Parts: sequence; C-alpha cells; structure tokens
Amino acid sequence: MAPALPGKRLPPRWTGARLSPRPSATDLRLLEIEASLAIIFPSSCICNFTHLRKTSKIGCDNFVLVRILTAFCAVARFLGVSMLPVIESEFPVSGDRSSLPLYERVKEQIKEKIASGEWLTNHRIPSENEMVDMLGVSRMTANRALRELATEGVIVRVQGRGSFVAPKKRSAGMMGVRNIADEIKERGSAHRPSLILAQTEVCGPDLATALEIAVGAKVFHSIIVHHEDDVPIQLEDRFVNAEIAPDYLLQDFTTLTPNAYLTAAAPISRAEQFIEAASPQPWECKLMAISRNEPCLLVRRRTWSSSRAVTSVRLLYPGSRYRLESQE
Repeated sequence: MAPALPGKRLPPRWTGARLSPRPSATDLRLLEIEASLAIIFPSSCICNFTHLRKTSKIGCDNFVLVRILTAFCAVARFLGVSMLPVIESEFPVSGDRSSLPLYERVKEQIKEKIASGEWLTNHRIPSENEMVDMLGVSRMTANRALRELATEGVIVRVQGRGSFVAPKKRSAGMMGVRNIADEIKERGSAHRPSLILAQTEVCGPDLATALEIAVGAKVFHSIIVHHEDDVPIQLEDRFVNAEIAPDYLLQDFTTLTPNAYLTAAAPISRAEQFIEAASPQPWECKLMAISRNEPCLLVRRRTWSSSRAVTSVRLLYPGSRYRLESQE
C-alpha cells in the first residue's frame, strides 16, 4: 500500500494511501481537449488550455470555444489517437490498481484493512466525509464504495451510527450431506436446535412424487431452527418416509439432529441437491429473526437408502449469516 502524502497528517483511524481526487466532468473534458491539441499541433504553437482556463476563467460554459476545441478532439479520434495515457496520469497509483475506478480502489483499501486484521468485526469504518479528507476523493466516490461493500456483505451500515465491519459468515462444504451440528462445532461454536414442529401427516401429490410413495401415505414432518452461538443460521423443513424410519418422531431432536439419526437408521446410498436464491416466507422470517428483504440461500435435498427415497428437506440460510464453499 502506498504511503500517505507528506505534509498531510491523517487521523489515527486510517493512515491509508491518499488517492488522487477524481476530476469533474469539466476537467476531464479539458484534459482531453488539451491532449488533442498537444498531439495535433507542436507544443510551441499552442498554449496550455488548462492553465488558460484557470487564469482567464475560460470554462466549458464558453460554447463557441468548446465547440472549436471539440472539433480538434474529433480529429484526434479520427487519427486513432488514444487519450488514456493523459487521463490516467491524473490518477497516480502504485501497482496494478491504476486500471481500477477510484471507488474500487477505496474498496480495496478497506478490504485490505479488514483482511490484515487491523479492522476487526464491528470496527467503525470512516464516514464519507472522513474519507473525503483522508483519501482526497469525492463524497460520491466514498458513498459508492461504502454502498457496494455493504451489498457484498463486507460492512454493515447502520442509519445514524455509521458503517461497521460485518461479522464473518459461517462457511460449510457445498457438496455432500453433512451434519449441521458437526459443522458448527468444527468452527469452534456452540450448536443449539429449536424444535418447532414434529408430527405425522398424509402426503399430497408433490410430496408423494418427491419421496416416491403413494399419495395419502403416512410421512413424518419436522421443522427445526439451528443456531450457531444463539444466531439462527439454518431452518430445516424436513419430510421423512415413515416406512423407512418408523421411529423418527420418537427421537429427541434437541440433542440429536435428524441428519445424524437418519444417516444411522438408513445409510445414504445417493443424494440429490439443488441450490438456489430465495425470498423468505413470513413465517420463516419470524423463526429466523430476519426481514422480508433478506436474501436467502435455499438448498433442496433428497436422499436415498438402498434405492428407496428416505427424506426430502428444505434448508434455508440467511444470506447475511451463511455461505457454502466447495474445494476440489
């Protein structure tokens, strides 16, 4: 990371690299005009247009002048002259970030602070106004950087309080059928299940197709919310083939997960999973303590034992609290 500019004492919260401010649309236009003139004509025959604008108050509101100089730009483009080197020089940065927009560079600096451990979970991020002073960027640039970081789940913005480093999302392997309790314990956290429903039902056509049984057959239905350190991270809505696991409802699912019991009672020979984005239903929002606008990850899973369908389950994960990982 480039050092802060000398002569500018930055607040102790952030001594990051100062980014050159993005010029206005007017300044960009003048830079392009000046570059075109410098290429088309010998430098000894023309004046510095940017300097002329600053000293004689000539700006882009001078319609005739701008139209004339714009014509020179058109000629430069016709000759295949690129203005990128000239414009790029106004955004001096180190490394390979020079090709990134200014707001992306702000985002990268914030991510580096978080990744290095300098800014921990719930650490307050500098405000838009503070970024303007610290990094020399416009407020619009700072706003966009913070807005996109919030969308990506890197930070959390709280109305009236500011922006803070978001808690790290829980991770789990995407492939395979794993016990949620084991996943949580492997992360060094405490697992706590809340049993919402456990009852016998008669299956309809869709469920009969999923479990490959006759319509009207008996099935077991359970709903459990799994917590990690008292934070709801998974809503398990499961139907079980009663013929395969007749003692399912006799289990204590506050100490044993359905996955652990079914894996022992009917060893899995095949599994099918579909993963998709989903919007939570009102009753799911209430159980998971999330808003209706919370994007969620939905896993639909079926498992078989000796060619017979055992269970069909919906696993709902709040997008802000959980992610699935896969490594090959």
